[in-house]
Amino acid sequence: MSEVLNVETHCHNVFSNHKNYSSRVPFDCGVTIEEQLEYAYHEKIDVMFITNHNTLDGYSQILEYKQNHAKYRNIRIYPAEEVTINNKGHVLAYGIEKEIRSGMTLEETLDEIRKQNGVSCAAHPFAVSNGIRENAKKCDIIESFNSNNIDFFSNIIAERFAKENSLISIAVSCQIDNRKKYQ
Repeated sequence: MSEVLNVETHCHNVFSNHKNYSSRVPFDCGVTIEEQLEYAYHEKIDVMFITNHNTLDGYSQILEYKQNHAKYRNIRIYPAEEVTINNKGHVLAYGIEKEIRSGMTLEETLDEIRKQNGVSCAAHPFAVSNGIRENAKKCDIIESFNSNNIDFFSNIIAERFAKENSLISIAVSCQIDNRKKYQ
């Protein structure tokens, strides 16, 4: 019998801040690891991939926090990274153990992910400002829906693109980034 899991495949926490590949001082996310776990607990998320920008920081910290708080013991957490490539597009790297350097080409980034036996995902591939567009087919998986896209049309294009190219696609909420505090 197969198991149905509620999986969050694209989420950030405070460890993602100031890791963007950018000349400006970015602020990515204000969510603490405690808030992230509380959100996952209340939303009955079974599995989370922590996808902070250009870093694995936050992964070991959330595991340590989880270990010290029994109520979160059933939430499975895995390492991942949202890597910014040289054209400012983003690729999610799932199941990696070492950080992937930002600023490389898409092909170099995918090679680095494969060297670690990781899985690549085109993050918000048709987003207005930072999508990799048709190059998404070079990744193992494509986000066909991302609730944080500023325009809904980019999700429609991504879904159509995934179907036309027979790509494995996922829908992501990124809602942990925009959570309401749970009391």
